[in-house]
Amino acid sequence: MLSLVLTSVLLAAPVPLPIPGGEGGIGFDDVVFSAPLQRFIVPGGRTGRVFLVDPATRRLEAIGALTKLPSWKGGHGQGATSADARADTLFVADRTARRLFAIPLGGKGTAAEAPLASGPDYVRWVEPTGEVWVTEPDAAAIEIFRFEAKEKPTLVRSGSIAVADGPESLIIDAAHARAFTNTWHDS
Repeated sequence: MLSLVLTSVLLAAPVPLPIPGGEGGIGFDDVVFSAPLQRFIVPGGRTGRVFLVDPATRRLEAIGALTKLPSWKGGHGQGATSADARADTLFVADRTARRLFAIPLGGKGTAAEAPLASGPDYVRWVEPTGEVWVTEPDAAAIEIFRFEAKEKPTLVRSGSIAVADGPESLIIDAAHARAFTNTWHDS
């Protein structure tokens, strides 16, 4: 069974958290802490879910109905492999479906989705602009979507940023109006 391991300065040893459906492996690229949710966001790869983990209680909450696959091929190329959130919405890149999803939290509302131009890597919510940025190494770009939380939420492609040699990761520094990435070959 695949487990996520969280450690704390108060713990003497890591505490494994079994990922439901993770038996045989899941593969994910990215784990982030969401300040608005006060949770870790753990993509469940081939399980078809993203898990929100409360660091205080270690409780897992499964979100979404994404691409679910019967077996793991190794690596991090199946299903949901990167996610981020705002206070009421989870944004997920599904590598198998090559789609971006905006999933409402709290069981209310309708999910939005949009096709991606290329295979996704990292997805990040950019609060000041109301955008979702998705790195796409094979396209050598960061694809940008405008998110609107209306009666029927929408994700609309609004542009892209070229990144020679392809962006691999993505960190948003909203306080300083900056984004950081590195290229596929660590530049």
